[in-house]
Amino acid sequence: DVYEILQIVSNNGFIDIYSEPGKGTTLNIFLPSIKEGNVHFAGIQEENIYHGAGLVLVIDDEDVMRNVASVILTECGYEVLLAENGLKGLDLLKKHGDKISLIILDMAMPGISGKETFIEIKKIKPDIKVILSSGFKNDNRVIESMELGVNSFIQKPYTIYSLSKI
Repeated sequence: DVYEILQIVSNNGFIDIYSEPGKGTTLNIFLPSIKEGNVHFAGIQEENIYHGAGLVLVIDDEDVMRNVASVILTECGYEVLLAENGLKGLDLLKKHGDKISLIILDMAMPGISGKETFIEIKKIKPDIKVILSSGFKNDNRVIESMELGVNSFIQKPYTIYSLSKI
């Protein structure tokens, strides 16, 4: 989206594009670092953001998505645990299961998939609420996981409003 590109540039960032025929294209987006406490969400009014409390476990293999989820959830009043894959997420659930009230689970991860992780989560803590996260809404894996009992679905990329609401 052109507007988003202009936002990056106007905030002293830049985009580096490298393309090689037959091999693909890489986009590197560089943003200036921010100081803690100096984060704001442009264009979103405070009354549109839902707040809560509790411990949320985010299981996602993408660093960016884990960090975005952490910032959003913290802004909304939650405490956050982060795991970069299903196995580490399951370990954290075993250690902190009595305190975790919600899991945000990525669908497509290397190693143990989101669906396989979900099945193991339910063996450890059957009553835990799980939100499935994916960039693909109508993917068969998403549909199968929803049929297994996932509580809700959020499509990537998500915003503070959409994540806080769900």
